[in-house]
Amino acid sequence: HQTHCTETVKRLKKLGVVSLNSKSSDKKKEESKKNEAAAAALGESLRNDPIIGIFRALLALLGDWDASVAFLAHASTPDFVALVKSEEEESLAKLRAGMDAAALAACALCESVASDVCLWVNGVIDGMYKEIHPTSNGKGRGRGSTKSGACRLLPSSVVQQLPKDSSMEEMSSVLKAPLCCLVKSGQIRKNQNLYIKLCRLYKNKLPTSTTTTSSDESSTEVADDSTIIDDDTLSILSTFLVPSLSLFPSDTVLPGELWSVLENLPYNLRYKLYSAWRHPGLEKGTLRSLLPATIKAGRIPKPLGVIESEIETGIAARYVLKRISKENIGEKGRQLAKTSHNNPLVVFTDILGKIESYDNLILMMVDTFEYVTKLGLDVMGYCLLVSL
Repeated sequence: HQTHCTETVKRLKKLGVVSLNSKSSDKKKEESKKNEAAAAALGESLRNDPIIGIFRALLALLGDWDASVAFLAHASTPDFVALVKSEEEESLAKLRAGMDAAALAACALCESVASDVCLWVNGVIDGMYKEIHPTSNGKGRGRGSTKSGACRLLPSSVVQQLPKDSSMEEMSSVLKAPLCCLVKSGQIRKNQNLYIKLCRLYKNKLPTSTTTTSSDESSTEVADDSTIIDDDTLSILSTFLVPSLSLFPSDTVLPGELWSVLENLPYNLRYKLYSAWRHPGLEKGTLRSLLPATIKAGRIPKPLGVIESEIETGIAARYVLKRISKENIGEKGRQLAKTSHNNPLVVFTDILGKIESYDNLILMMVDTFEYVTKLGLDVMGYCLLVSL
C-alpha cells in the first residue's frame, strides 16, 4: 500500500504537464500502460491471497465488521494481542488505527474487497432504507441480493441489519469505519446507488428545523452545531458524503441528492463541511505540502482519488475559460457549469481568480450560473467569503 501511494502521487504530479518532446510523451504512454498492467496483476494476486480470502469470508459469514478487520490487521499491527487485551484508551486508539489502515489498504489494492464492503454496508442499511422507500423492494437486484431484497455477500451470510427505528447516531457509529475506507480508497465511485441510498437516509434522519428564533427579537439565531448532529454523523458528512461527490462523474443527479441533505443544515455548518472538503488545498496544492516520508507512510490528508478528480476538473475548467466569449456564452457556459457539478470548489475558485484580473468576465459568469446546481450556488457563496 505504501508503494501504491508513492506511485500514485508521482503520477498525479505529472497530470496536466505539457511536454514538447514527442519521445517523452511516448514514454509516458508506455509507463501508464505498465502501471495499469502492474495494478491489475497486484489486484489479482491479492484476490487469491489467503489473508484477504479469510477476511472476505469472515465478513460474509459473520457479518461483524470489527472482528473481520481485526483479523485482517493482526499481522501488520505490532503487539496486536497486547493491544486487544489492554483497556487503556491509548492502546485502543492504536488498535483502531491499525485496523483502519489494514482495511484501507485492502480496499485500495483489491476491488473485490471494496465490492464486499459496499455489499456489507448495503445489507446493514437495507431495512432502514426500505422503511423510508418501501417501493424499492425487489428492485435493482444484483450480485448478493435475495428474494426479499436484502443484500448478502453469500446465500448463507448473516447480515447485521440495523433496526428500522435506529437513530442517526447509531447508524453513523456503525458505518463510520467502512465508509471511511471506501472514500479514502476511492472505490465508492463504483457504487453510485449506495451513495444515493446514504444521502436519502441522512436526509430522512437529519432534523428539519435548524434555526431558533428569539421571542423578544425579530432576528433569527442559528442553532448550535452540537444540538443538531453528533460527532460521528458530522465525521461522515465531512469525510464521506461531501468529498465523495468528487469521485463520481460530473452530472446533476448526485449534487441534487447531496444538497437535499445539506439544505437542512445551517449555513455555518455547511461552510465548515466545505472547508473540510477544501482542506488542506485544491488540486496539486495538497501534494506540494507533503513530505516524502509522509507519502511513504500513507498519511495523506486528502484521498488521492479526490485529488486526481480535482486536477482533472481544473484542467477542463481552464480549457473552457480560455475559450469563452460573449458570442459562445450559451455553449461554453453549459460546459463550464458541467465541470463544476462534482468539484464546485475547484471551478469557482478558478473563476473568482480570473474575475479579479479580468472584470469583463463578470457578466458572462452570471449567465453561466444559470446552469449551476443549487449545491454549486451554495459553494459559490462560500468561495466568495474565502476570497475576501
